[in-house]
Amino acid sequence: DSNELFQSLKYLYMSDNKISSYSSINELSRISSLISLSILRNPIYGLNQFENETAKQMIIARLPNLTYLNRVLINFINEHRQYQRLINKYGEPLKPNKNQVKHFISIEINIFIDLSK
Repeated sequence: DSNELFQSLKYLYMSDNKISSYSSINELSRISSLISLSILRNPIYGLNQFENETAKQMIIARLPNLTYLNRVLINFINEHRQYQRLINKYGEPLKPNKNQVKHFISIEINIFIDLSK
């Protein structure tokens, strides 16, 4: 079997190729040692942000042992996507003004002083 030749392959750079279908990605799933794949600037990615995100998720789903996709930690991709969903649903997080920060610091200092007595 030709896949036996690649069983120790961990890192694969395939950016700037003509990969346009998930059948190529499916073949990579046979390499269980693969932990990092770079596949930027390929036709498999779409023309807009939604299509790009969909392609990333399809690749991640097909390669369960992958840790890095396009040099980005997959956990970060997933956490970032969840953060974006929250932003889209609830809006940008509020940033405290200077008075709120000063008030918070004074409360923390008072608690520390009380605990040290």
